[in-house]
Amino acid sequence: MALQREALKWPKWTSRKHPVYWLEVARTGYNQGTLVIARAFLPVVLAFTGLAALIIIAATILPGAFWSVENAFGGAIALLLVVFSLEQVLVGGVANVLMVTRTAPLISGEVETQSWDLLRTTTLSLREILYSKIAASMRQLRDTLFGLVALRLTTTLTALLGLMFLLRDGIYWSRDTWQLFFSNGVLVLPGLAISLFIMWYALQPVIQYALNASLGLVMSSAARTRSRSIAMALGARLALWVFSVSINTVLIYGLIYLVLNNWASPMYAPLAIFRGRATPSEELVITVMALTAFVYVLTILILQILSIAGALRFAENRARKLGE
Repeated sequence: MALQREALKWPKWTSRKHPVYWLEVARTGYNQGTLVIARAFLPVVLAFTGLAALIIIAATILPGAFWSVENAFGGAIALLLVVFSLEQVLVGGVANVLMVTRTAPLISGEVETQSWDLLRTTTLSLREILYSKIAASMRQLRDTLFGLVALRLTTTLTALLGLMFLLRDGIYWSRDTWQLFFSNGVLVLPGLAISLFIMWYALQPVIQYALNASLGLVMSSAARTRSRSIAMALGARLALWVFSVSINTVLIYGLIYLVLNNWASPMYAPLAIFRGRATPSEELVITVMALTAFVYVLTILILQILSIAGALRFAENRARKLGE
């Protein structure tokens, strides 16, 4: 039992007892502006989300004398999703800036003050130094992560309510059609694809949290001053966001164009290569679409995890060369 408890302990570089960790926490204490924004992040997000939900629900559902409660409920869900999505873009951008600007000076700040060589002369390993710095920075901004997770979970639950509402009243399948799909197992793969997407969507705050920290560390290892590393990190984060949005938009549109507009409807296919082929069944179309979505989301998740691991390894290699 003692060995099991020992194995469950966090690494020592995540504790305030670690000298580098303690040093980073003490340095953050001097930056009152960052601390105020970080500590106010969670209550502000929760307050705005709750207030927006109350206003939308009151404005759509309560005046039930003018329209049915079901129509009002559907409208309220749609408005909530729009508001929550816009809120996620705004607060996500603030959280990205906070994390990037907090981790970008971790190495460059030491180089600028000429204390990096002193750190490297200690008995601490390079990985322990870097990870303790990251752990301290991420701990100081944990309220931003909690705020993003709370907002993401709220949006996810709202979207699930909207999906249930759509399946119940928006898709006019008969009971026999639903039973046919369930009995043939056609909905198993779509269910797995939706479950994977929900898991990926809910985990994005944590993944982006780690991605921003690793990106900041990479730019910190490439610059020699705090200001330059912060500027490089912010520019790289913006470029990464633009690239991610652009490539995902192109890929999603391309897959929908190929599968739905051409393969699933060969009679009216814009591409000549698909014309004249047999029209696939509804079950096959649903299966192919679900499999495509499952592989796509899984690929993105794996690429994100590999990007974080690769960025940390790259930053470690660059930091090791600074002392040579």
